Amino acid sequence: MLGPDAAMSIFIDWTQQKEDLISRVLATRGGWEAWIQAEVTIWAQDQIYPEQRFLREQFVYKADNGIDYSQERVDFMVNDTTNAVLFELKAQSIWSTERSFLNGCTADVEKLRDKVHPDVRTNGKYSLVFAITQNVAQALKDQDYKPLVNARQPLDEDAVVDNDIDGQADEDDMDVASEEDGAAYSNFAMLYKLVQ
Repeated sequence: MLGPDAAMSIFIDWTQQKEDLISRVLATRGGWEAWIQAEVTIWAQDQIYPEQRFLREQFVYKADNGIDYSQERVDFMVNDTTNAVLFELKAQSIWSTERSFLNGCTADVEKLRDKVHPDVRTNGKYSLVFAITQNVAQALKDQDYKPLVNARQPLDEDAVVDNDIDGQADEDDMDVASEEDGAAYSNFAMLYKLVQ
């Protein structure tokens, strides 16, 4: 079973390898969140973890205060419900307003924090966001999201990311994004928030 660090590194590695394709898909009408789910699932199973379970759209939520969240599904789950690493994904589109997108991010954090069924044992719950405007990326940083892949600009100090997501940038983490490997420029930002 994969832990949170390995699960998060799947998204980082996939994003770096698919950066050109992502740049083309993100501008298409209809959104690209479901595409990310399918792409990452297939890529991770084919490329690095053929025996691992990667599940999309899983029922992990409960009814709460008279509202039935049990029909809502988590976007991406690694492992099974005995050691789940849960991801709610958001992929900003040029077709949505920044306010509605940020509201969706907030709703995802609230679901992960408050609505996961008690029978689902989690080993990590993350809101993972692909932002395409600097306003949204900055608003997310202001809400304690951390950058994983930086927007199309030279990497700055904040972009030296910690790929074992413990809040400590260690020497062995610095290979996630660097100018040498071409990952220093992108036209989107991927940010995450650990939900407690």
